[in-house]
Amino acid sequence: MYPVTARLYPKVAALVPLLGLLVACANPEVGGRRVNPDFIGGAIAEEPRAAMVAREVLAAGGSAVDAAVAGYFAMAVTLPSSVGLGGGGACSVYDRATSKGESIEFPAAVSSSAQNAVAIPAAPRGMFALHARYGITPFSNLIIPAERLARFGEPVSRRLANDITFGARLLPQIPDTRSLFTRDGRLLVERDTLTQLDLAVTLGRLRSAGIGDLYTGRMARELSDAIQASGGALPVEALRDYTPSWQPASGLKAGLHTLVMASTDRIAAAHAETVWRMVTEVRSYGSASADEQAHLLVEASLRARTAIAAMIRDSGSVRALTLEEARAAMAGYQPGQHQPSGVPPLSAPAEGGPGAASILAYDSAGQVVSCAFTMNAPFGTLRLAPNKGFLIAPPPAPPGQSAPVGHGLVVFNENSRNAYFLASGTGGFPASLAVLRSTLDSVSGMAVGEAVSRPRIHVGGAADTVWIEQGMPETIRQSLTQRGYAVETGAHFGQVQAVQCPTGLPNDANCLRVADPRGNGLAVSGD
Repeated sequence: MYPVTARLYPKVAALVPLLGLLVACANPEVGGRRVNPDFIGGAIAEEPRAAMVAREVLAAGGSAVDAAVAGYFAMAVTLPSSVGLGGGGACSVYDRATSKGESIEFPAAVSSSAQNAVAIPAAPRGMFALHARYGITPFSNLIIPAERLARFGEPVSRRLANDITFGARLLPQIPDTRSLFTRDGRLLVERDTLTQLDLAVTLGRLRSAGIGDLYTGRMARELSDAIQASGGALPVEALRDYTPSWQPASGLKAGLHTLVMASTDRIAAAHAETVWRMVTEVRSYGSASADEQAHLLVEASLRARTAIAAMIRDSGSVRALTLEEARAAMAGYQPGQHQPSGVPPLSAPAEGGPGAASILAYDSAGQVVSCAFTMNAPFGTLRLAPNKGFLIAPPPAPPGQSAPVGHGLVVFNENSRNAYFLASGTGGFPASLAVLRSTLDSVSGMAVGEAVSRPRIHVGGAADTVWIEQGMPETIRQSLTQRGYAVETGAHFGQVQAVQCPTGLPNDANCLRVADPRGNGLAVSGD
């Protein structure tokens, strides 16, 4: 698809000498981490250039987190529709050296109570915090590939071209996006060169002055003043006070393994964790028949969303249900029959578009990381930060309104200290069940390629409605109808990227990597 060769990608290949200066890859001891010199690990990104940048960091001896950081900054250049300096995100990480699995969340939260407030650019500080804890390559060096891609230009990938087509009606109407995504009066298409000089300058400043410049330095003041002058509100105090949030493993299990999940949206996170608990601890997805598995997922999703909607209504708080609460919510579950609630769940139909994307990476020392990013809306606000070159994100959508979200999860074993699985799911609300089902199938023994490719299912915005992906076996459709659901066919069920390591990292040099066939991402390794 997209081979990593100097012949096809001379600009990316030109990064290799720079990355080779970062760490000595020939040394089996890198930063105190025992590595296998014949196995560098691998990466998956929803935009191919970002995956190749991540791979070169791994090839130069960098850690999985180093690769994810470099890949993030690359995607901020090559996929600005969904990832950017102005957006937010979340990552799950497991580090074998410390035997710790945890998540870090850095949502692009609203910057003030003003009516014209925009979101805080959160992802740069979030990725800096992730790197500070788990990276081994100098952070500034990980920005170099993105800076070069922005300065010298890079061909528009198929993924970005599709996103531009999605926004074809609005992009030419807004001066900022018109200047960025059009040439000679037409929208950019695949293989057109996208050059972003203002963004290159911004990345260069972040590389030389440090990420702190965007939050407490001169760039923070410039950005705040520029946003205000353009009619928005981004108080410099909001930039100064913004901090990512670290969360320990929440106790979720995948059989004998531990699962850590991070999400870009609080409600999506509460829903996904609750559904997981319902189908693994309250019921057993793995031992259910194929038609009951679909019913179980739908029933759990409906009940989880109804319970979370009630929680928001009653207390204004959002969190995953405890095991006891999950048991109560699943009380009366019937394997062969749906129980209509009559209450519309906090969800939306199977619709989606740009606005979120992900990157996964793993290395030969057993460190794994799965990150999802969002601009809170396709192309954010459609407005560029004046003279900074990156799109500004709007505040997060209100509860229940469709918005791009992302999940990143990792599965590891506390006793063996090995990592066995990592995945991400991005898109609209359907991304939650998409990544949960792929993970459930994979940890139950299904080959990850089959698990990711299977037709998907989603709970609709109307009470008792189920949306299914085209290609769903007729037997499953009929079984859902017979159980009492209204079944509709949807078009967008999110993107799932996944890595399955049957014998566990760092011993398993033959991990299976899958980029969702519904998208245009790339899975790479040094195997």
